[in-house]
Amino acid sequence: MLHRPVASCVRIPAFGLVLGALLALPLAAGQTAERPLPSQQQFLDEVFDKILDWERHPPRPNHRERRITTDYDGDRVSERLEEIYRITWYREQPVYVLEAKNGKPMPANYIQSQEARKLKAIDDEIAKPSNKEKIQAIYLTPLLQRYSYKLMGREHLGDRTAVKVRFDPIPGKFPEQKIASKIMENVYGYGWVDENEKELMQAVVDNNGSIHIGWGILANISQLHIHYTRHYLPEQRFWFVRSLKVRAKVRIFFWTSYNRLVESTFYDVNAPDIVGIRYAEPGR
Repeated sequence: MLHRPVASCVRIPAFGLVLGALLALPLAAGQTAERPLPSQQQFLDEVFDKILDWERHPPRPNHRERRITTDYDGDRVSERLEEIYRITWYREQPVYVLEAKNGKPMPANYIQSQEARKLKAIDDEIAKPSNKEKIQAIYLTPLLQRYSYKLMGREHLGDRTAVKVRFDPIPGKFPEQKIASKIMENVYGYGWVDENEKELMQAVVDNNGSIHIGWGILANISQLHIHYTRHYLPEQRFWFVRSLKVRAKVRIFFWTSYNRLVESTFYDVNAPDIVGIRYAEPGR
């Protein structure tokens, strides 16, 4: 969530007390040896340009999502649901069709009717847009200038070298009275950016205190943790999401609560049918 704003979107208690101890430790696993970091402003400008270009010309490949939803009662698992979705595109909107639930394939007629309903819903929304706020996706470019950034160091992610970047919300930069803005102004996190390609590889986001929606009457988010990863697909020649995990504890009004973990992995990615796609093999 380096979301010229999460990709992007907590405080570390007693930071000064632990700093000395950390400096005395050897390099953590995955951390690279020290050498000068790139110029922060130049590096961020290149990263932001990549984000802007990606969102202006997004690849829209057909793919599948394996989604595991776990609900908790305290620390105990109360329910677990596994779903497989097929994602295609219609009028530049994603169409999620449930193909299997808890290992059981859905009937063919159900899949067909489900897809027809979703295509019609997109047509209806385009013909008569709703004024209700929808949080289907968070675009990073409107957020980039609302956060402050600091280059923290280098780490290895797989066979790539990444620069770790901390981002924090800038007070007063989220004046909109919307749910998404209220959430985004109360989270901080870290992004890992491929140093050579300037592509976001990973982002971890946390809340830095309870998030009150409608003064806490509409909703209260006591925990929000997001872990997002992207990877390069050499056959398709573009970067795409690999996984997304969201852990949240939410109370809605005064009687409905969610203590939930949603884990998604994305696979069966087919090259998008886009003329003049702008994504090339790294290093070229």
